[in-house]
Amino acid sequence: MKYISLLVLIVLVGCASPPTTEELEVDAAKTGDWSAVEDRARMNEKMSVAPKLKCPEHLILMCIKDGAHEDCSCVPPH
Repeated sequence: MKYISLLVLIVLVGCASPPTTEELEVDAAKTGDWSAVEDRARMNEKMSVAPKLKCPEHLILMCIKDGAHEDCSCVPPH
C-alpha cells in the first residue's frame, strides 16, 4: 500500500504545471520580489534563441523571417 501511495504522489507532483507568467506577476506585486518573473523572462529568452546554423564552405546561410519566427537553411550560391 505504501508503494502505491508513493507512486500516486510522484505522478501527481510530476503532472503539476509551473505557474504562468501572470501568476508570477501577481505574486510579485503582492510580495515585492520580482526575481521569479525575471528568471522566467531570461528562460523564455534563452529558449527562443536558436543557435545559428553552420554551413559547409560551398553553401551559404539563407534565413527567411516570418514575424517572430526565422527559418534558416544552407543553400548553394546563385
